[in-house]
Amino acid sequence: MSVQAKIHCINCDNDYYVYERNLSRNQIMNCPHCDCVMDETMWHSICDAIGSVMDINYHFLKYHNERNEDLFQVSIENCYVPLNKFKK
Repeated sequence: MSVQAKIHCINCDNDYYVYERNLSRNQIMNCPHCDCVMDETMWHSICDAIGSVMDINYHFLKYHNERNEDLFQVSIENCYVPLNKFKK
């Protein structure tokens, strides 16, 4: 089981991915395209979100195997906040 997060850098308008298997809360997350730095608190939130999705999918599979419950899998694809909502 592996989780990937797609991050879109608004500064350079490029996407990049982070994968749970390479995740470290202690790393500094820079955009690989333009080197913009992500705030540490926001990076920790991404790590927590990836961990939550992994935990949910783990339990779906576990309950399916142990309790014969129907099997589901969660993938969070898009959740955008309109940029103009926060512009001054």
